[in-house]
Amino acid sequence: TNRPPPERLEDVPVTYLKQMAAYRALLARMFEDLEVRCLLLWTDGPFLTDLPGDLLDGYGPGSVVG
Repeated sequence: TNRPPPERLEDVPVTYLKQMAAYRALLARMFEDLEVRCLLLWTDGPFLTDLPGDLLDGYGPGSVVG
């Protein structure tokens, strides 16, 4: 992954946001009764970035932004 990891949520590459949004959409269908949260673990650190669902909604399959 990127080195060093982004310090701000706004700096997470769009590629990762699209990828995580796709995973989230798939898992949400499989586990309808559970909340699906997405986090990125940056190995340079390590550093963990929590990706809010409302952010990922804009990058999911069929979205206009992503």
